[in-house]
Amino acid sequence: MTNQLIMEAPSIEECLKKACVELKCQKEDLDFEVLAEGKKGLFGLVSQNFKLRVLLKKTLLSDEEKIDKVLDDVQKLAVEINGYCDIRRENDGIFLIITPPRGKGSRITLDQAAKFVEEYGIVNVDFDAISEAVNRSDEKPVRIAEFDPAVYKDGEAQLILSKDLMTMELILVSPKGGNPVSFEQVMDLIRENGVKVKLKENEIKEAISGNIYNKAIVIAEGTPPKNGSDARIEYKFKPKKDKLAPSLRDDGGVDFKKLNLIDNIVKGEKIGEKIAATPGEPGQNLLGELVNAIPGRDIMLIPGKNVVLGADGLTLIAMIDGQVCFKKNVLNVMPVLTVAGDVDYASGDLDFAGNVVVKENILDGFTVSSKGDIDVGKTIGASYVEATGDIVVMGGILGKDKGEIKCGGSLFAKFIENCSIEAKEEVIVERAIMHSRVKAKRVIVTSSKGLIVGGEIQAEDEVEATAIGSTMATKTSIILGTSRELLQRMADLDKACKETVANLTKVNQAVGMIQKLKERSGELNEENQNKLNKTLAIKKQLDVTMKEQDESKTKLDEQLESARGGKIKVQKVIYPGVTVTIGKSVLQVKEEIKSACLVYEEGYVKIKPYA
Repeated sequence: MTNQLIMEAPSIEECLKKACVELKCQKEDLDFEVLAEGKKGLFGLVSQNFKLRVLLKKTLLSDEEKIDKVLDDVQKLAVEINGYCDIRRENDGIFLIITPPRGKGSRITLDQAAKFVEEYGIVNVDFDAISEAVNRSDEKPVRIAEFDPAVYKDGEAQLILSKDLMTMELILVSPKGGNPVSFEQVMDLIRENGVKVKLKENEIKEAISGNIYNKAIVIAEGTPPKNGSDARIEYKFKPKKDKLAPSLRDDGGVDFKKLNLIDNIVKGEKIGEKIAATPGEPGQNLLGELVNAIPGRDIMLIPGKNVVLGADGLTLIAMIDGQVCFKKNVLNVMPVLTVAGDVDYASGDLDFAGNVVVKENILDGFTVSSKGDIDVGKTIGASYVEATGDIVVMGGILGKDKGEIKCGGSLFAKFIENCSIEAKEEVIVERAIMHSRVKAKRVIVTSSKGLIVGGEIQAEDEVEATAIGSTMATKTSIILGTSRELLQRMADLDKACKETVANLTKVNQAVGMIQKLKERSGELNEENQNKLNKTLAIKKQLDVTMKEQDESKTKLDEQLESARGGKIKVQKVIYPGVTVTIGKSVLQVKEEIKSACLVYEEGYVKIKPYA
């Protein structure tokens, strides 16, 4: 391509515009010399054009210098890449090029090179030349056979349409000594198959430029139908999550007499209603044909124990007063089990499919399980207590480091000592949580002396107390929405991701420069083509690494999501000895923090005024 032109036009600007078209470049890429000034005659008409010698600056040379600099950085990346083979066909012969490995990657062996040449379909091969290429492994072409256009076969493209005509895959077949398939050939083949949807042209181009052979690549997809939703039952009784929060007394304590957490169903009450299935929406296949949706499945309303079907055939109605429960996905209404005294040797362990009311205590060593709520009139000792609903303890919990309590709703108690507590919703305590392990969405100690001291509190959204820790610097851990192990995993992964992004940026810069060079010159010389192949191999490895890191990071971010927007509120003081973890940050309290709200902002635990 020539790097200078003689241009004539009425103005310098027009000369330069014409030169940009001819040289396929931008105005800033040009230098020019005025050979003859333009002149204007009568009435301002042009009588003589400007004549310019327009020169293309040494852009190509500077680009190559930039490419070499970036490639030098790319070569230093700590990426392990195995050696690989390539074939080049010229009129004077067929050449084998072997690229050495990177890092701890494996070298190409003589057997691998011979197999590669064989699979490529090259005949009358000089095996001594193959051995020479393997020994050298220096990316320089080694002539291994004569080139005979009549013998060698060009590459092919194969299309695979799924049976439902919703997906089309492309498989490139490597040439047997001939020319590889071109993008235009692939597009012609697609048109012959009558495909009418938008194609993934970038994937096609990447497969061709990257020599991705014998691998199915999805290049077109239809619009799948949206199947109808199945029929379902809408329940009419109030779910636990919709219950009102407990009322507070003037002193800040919980009025346990007004909790009303046991949901009793009244005889004749509608407890469920069937919602009909929907037909769905049709889709479109690759040929532009409609694809019918699958309508939603219908269900039968089956009344369970103490439940009848309404006159409309779409509602479920309770026959007795009691508690709703499920058994094998059938809605039942069960009565409430009441224990007049203690849960002890007289009553034994309890396992009831409904609400359980214990008028006195649950003694040490006993188990109470309920498929509804549990209401305890006095205390729970070193026992195992589990409920799918809420647990209300009018007295307190004395776990003695052996007690374990789990509930699918919220737990309410006057105090908790030396116990392991896990609730899916809230843990609300009137006086104190002492030396216990508590896990819930929200943990709140409500009274004017409300204290959290010792043990570990792990909450998803909020922790609130009057005081946390003690003047004796009792070791107390407050964790909001995460765990120490999760934070360390996230820190390690963040560091690895930053390194991968930095490396990939360098590689993409090199690829972009080489492609720009190709646009300018129309084709790449042998040296630059080798650079491109090598850089694309590194990019492919880094892309895989980044995808794996992104997937791992997404999973960890989902686990940390609950910490966002969370807070720790303390009305009076947080004492030294307390460790606060929120989101991705840890705060070791070394001096008293008074009347504050702790939140996670900009990567740190921020201390703000109590509100």
